[in-house]
Amino acid sequence: YTAGSGWDNLLNLGTVDMNTTKRDVNSNRAVADQRSLVDLNYTNQQGDAAPDVFYLFHLDEPSRVTITTNCNPTNFDTKIHLHALPSTGLIVSDDDGGGAGGTSQIIRELCAGDYAVIVEGYQANTGTFCLNVTAQAPTPLAISVVENSGTSCPDANDGAVSWAASGGIGALQYIINEVDVVTATSVGNRPVGPFNIRVIDACGSSANTTVNVVSMDDTPPTALCFAALSIDVIEGESTVITAQDVDNGSSDNCGEIALSVSPSSFSTSDVGLQSAVLTVTDANDNTSTCTCV
Repeated sequence: YTAGSGWDNLLNLGTVDMNTTKRDVNSNRAVADQRSLVDLNYTNQQGDAAPDVFYLFHLDEPSRVTITTNCNPTNFDTKIHLHALPSTGLIVSDDDGGGAGGTSQIIRELCAGDYAVIVEGYQANTGTFCLNVTAQAPTPLAISVVENSGTSCPDANDGAVSWAASGGIGALQYIINEVDVVTATSVGNRPVGPFNIRVIDACGSSANTTVNVVSMDDTPPTALCFAALSIDVIEGESTVITAQDVDNGSSDNCGEIALSVSPSSFSTSDVGLQSAVLTVTDANDNTSTCTCV
């Protein structure tokens, strides 16, 4: 009964394995033996005026931990505090979260390591209590793309991508292509092509997603033809024309274009007015046509 009286004398619950519960029944007041009341040597160390009982437990892996006094034979209004070790820094406290009779409950996702729980009474309350510490699997870490705007042109570097992460424990950071580390959930100035986003939580767990940025250019190029083109044909031969012969300054908002003309050759059988169609294709496969006579 002497363990649990302070930071240098923690009552050790041992390792709380996944899907198991460690339980202790104790009291922060003197308890009766066969002949008299026995002082358990618990005194007020911090928080409210009631005596405090200090516990230690260990996690071998990241876990969703439930710490509660909402169990028999708890018979008074409790408060509990969860601390990180070895720093003893306070993580969270609870007064009446247990749901019954002023009992307490903390549910927290924690990394592997050592932790302390302090059980005390609200204000100066004392009594007998049960403490349960249960470990379960944490919410899996996941990452998903929220928006992928693409680029304005195939060779532009103006793509923007945002994402969201779920699950995980503690602060999250993101690594772009295993090089750039960011804490924001969006990046800009992306070119066309795939890139990887890896999210890492405070426990070292990670998840990945690959984002493919594509060009969103759907503006057709401007096709401009000469109104007319005169060519000479020779008996028994074909006269070839090129797209450049017909083109009168076609262009595209994204720059690069490819030209083709049809038909591209004429013979004496074609003497007279004939049409040649110029097709203009941009780098995103948008097309426009014009006709030269």
